[in-house]
Order: sequence, then C-alpha cells, then structure tokens
Amino acid sequence: MKKLKALIVFLLLVIVALGVFAFLLATGKVSFVQTECNCKETVETKVEDIKLDVNKLEEINKGDFNVIKQYSSEYDSINLLTNGKVMFGFDRSISNVSNAIDMLLINENLYILTSDGDVYKYFTGITNNASLDATKVEELKDIKMIVKYGTRGLESGGCDYIVAIDKDNNYKTIEDFCV
Repeated sequence: MKKLKALIVFLLLVIVALGVFAFLLATGKVSFVQTECNCKETVETKVEDIKLDVNKLEEINKGDFNVIKQYSSEYDSINLLTNGKVMFGFDRSISNVSNAIDMLLINENLYILTSDGDVYKYFTGITNNASLDATKVEELKDIKMIVKYGTRGLESGGCDYIVAIDKDNNYKTIEDFCV
C-alpha cells in the first residue's frame, strides 16, 4: 500500500510538470522550433585610434632603408618606407608620392594611401618599367584607410577587393578580382 501511494504521488508530480510544460509551450515561453537568425556581427576595429610612430620604430633599429610594409612581385620587391616613400628594390621610387602611409597590391595594381587622404594607383607589371609616376584616383578623397577584403566559397573560388574607407565611414570598392 505504501508503494502504491508513492507511485500515485510520483504520477501526480509528473502530470503537474507536464501540465506546466504544456502551458509554457502554448504561451511561447518554451519552443523547440529554432528560428532562423540573419544576425550580422559588426566588428569594430579602432585602427584610426592607433597612430604609427615611425620614430619609435626607428629607435628599435635604424637602417639605410626602414621598411614598414613590403610586397614581392614577379619583377621586384615593393617597399613602403617610414619616410613615406614607395620604392622598387631600393634603387627606384615612385616619383610623385612622398607621404605614403599604406599600400595594398592586387593583381599587378598597387594602391597607395597618402597622409593627405589621397589614393594613388601604380601598375607594377613589366610593361610599366620606365614610368615611376603613380596615377591619382581622383574620385577618392579624404580616405582614412584602405583594406584588402576577401570572400571565399566552400567549394568554389572567391573574390578579393580593395576597399577605401573615407572620413565619413563610407566604404568604396576600388578594385576587385574574382576566380
């Protein structure tokens, strides 16, 4: 008899628990259906808050050429120096840019950001060996950052983009390359 009472109490507790659970399901407080989330996370990088102090870099060690960014192309090495010059090897420099703060290479096009917020383009291919003038990209003004952005497919190719970000946080694609 004692076991029967215990079983009845247990069954009543189970029935009450199921009733509460059914109520929560009916009111939407509990759900087994996963809703689709088109959530997008914004990653805030405060790069503009970080100012590169080339004097502190040169305190570490100073050489004849102080490089802060370098690319190797099929034809030459491309070096951004702490003094704002862009050099090919260490014997030729782009003649009309002396205040470069960043550069990005996509295909054979080199994009150069200056401290004035201007963007220059230079074709690094072998057919341009004679010219050392970069072309100013007139439609881009007050640029604070250039970034190389890439997208890839799981079982396919992808795209690379050079994107300029201006002082008003407008994003402008300068060039893209997809495979």
